[in-house]
Amino acid sequence: MRSQGDSRNTNPSLLLSLVGDVKKEVIPQFLDTCAILNLAKTWRQFYSLFSGGPLYAHARFVLKELVSHAALGEWEDAEKVWKLFPDLLTCRGTVYHPNRIYEQGKPPVDISPYVNPGRYKYVNLTAWQIALMNEEYEEAEKMGQFMAEEEKQKQFAEIFPDGIIIKHNWDLEKAKRLLQAVYAEVIMDPVIDENDPSKMSEKTQKVLYALYDYVKPKPEHKTGLVFDANLYVEALKLYDDQFNKFQNYDRRTFWCIRVEEWLAACLGTGFLRPHSQGFGNDLKRTGCVLDDGSSYFAFRRRVNDIPGVHFLVGYYGGAPVVALGGGGACPRSFRNLCQAKTRSGTGFTQRYLRTEAPACRVVEIGKVCAIPYCYY
Repeated sequence: MRSQGDSRNTNPSLLLSLVGDVKKEVIPQFLDTCAILNLAKTWRQFYSLFSGGPLYAHARFVLKELVSHAALGEWEDAEKVWKLFPDLLTCRGTVYHPNRIYEQGKPPVDISPYVNPGRYKYVNLTAWQIALMNEEYEEAEKMGQFMAEEEKQKQFAEIFPDGIIIKHNWDLEKAKRLLQAVYAEVIMDPVIDENDPSKMSEKTQKVLYALYDYVKPKPEHKTGLVFDANLYVEALKLYDDQFNKFQNYDRRTFWCIRVEEWLAACLGTGFLRPHSQGFGNDLKRTGCVLDDGSSYFAFRRRVNDIPGVHFLVGYYGGAPVVALGGGGACPRSFRNLCQAKTRSGTGFTQRYLRTEAPACRVVEIGKVCAIPYCYY
C-alpha cells in the first residue's frame, strides 16, 4: 500500500500517454524487432500503442518473411533476414501458403488435395522449429549459432515433447496398408493410360483417395515432423521390387506420378529440396526448384503443370519428366539421404533434449530416435 505522500501514479491511461509522447524517440533506441512484437502481445493497450506504427508493421513484415522462407526451404533468403534480425529466431509466427492457382486477372482457384497435397500450415512456430520439423538440420545449425542453448532446448521441447523426432498422430503401418491397397488395384487396372494419368478405374480411385486423405497435410501443424519419409521409401520399394507385376508402362507411369510424386510433394523440405533439384545435382539453398528455375510448388505453377498429377521429377531434376515408365527418384540416393537425416536427428535429440526429468534419458531416446528410415 502506498503512503499518502507517495505521488507515483500507475494509471494505465497516464502510462500510455507518457509512452505515446516519447515512443518515436525511445522505442527505436531500446526495443528491437522481437521485443516490439512480444511487448505488443502482453497487454491490449500495448498492442493498440504499437500496432498502428511503422516499427510494429516492419517487425511483423520481417518475421513473416523469415518464417515464410523457412516453410518453403528458401534458406538463402531466410539467412539474409536472420542475420539482420537474429532476435527474430525467438519469435513465433503462423505461416501458410494456400494451394491455389493464381492467374493474372482471374480469381484464385483452389487445388484439390486429390491433385496435389499442398504444403503445411505452421501455427505459432519459430523459423528454427520449422527447420527441425522439415529435417533441415544443417540450416538449424546455422540459425543455432545466433541462439542461446537454453532457447534451443526450450524450442525443441515445444515441438518434440517426448524427446523423439517423429511425426505425431501418425500410424505408419496403416499408411503402408493403404499404399498396398493402391498397389493391388493399380497392377490390375485396365483403364489406366500413361498418356493421361487422371484415368483410372473406380476401385483404383477409391483406394488412391483413401491414401491421399490419410497422408495429406492437416489443417494446422504445431508439433512433430511434417512427414514420415518411410512411406515414400515404401512406395519406391514397391515399384522396384514388383516392377514386372505392373505388366506395362501405363501402370508404371501412373504409379510413379500419381503415387510416388504425389507422396514426394508431402516431403519435408529437407527431402523435397534435393528431390526437386535432382539427386544427381549439387544441392542448393535456393528452395524447392526444378533445374529450369521454376518452383516445384503447385501454387507457383500453371494449372496443367502440377507435380503428382501431370509429371514426375527425374534424377537430375530435369525439365518435368512424363510418361517415363520409370521412377524419378533413385532409391539408393534417397536411402543415403534418410540415413544422414537419421544421424543428424539423433544428434539434435542428444543435444537439446531436456534431461532433468528421470524418464528422459538421452541414451534411451537416442536409440529410439535412430530409426533406420530406409533399410531394404
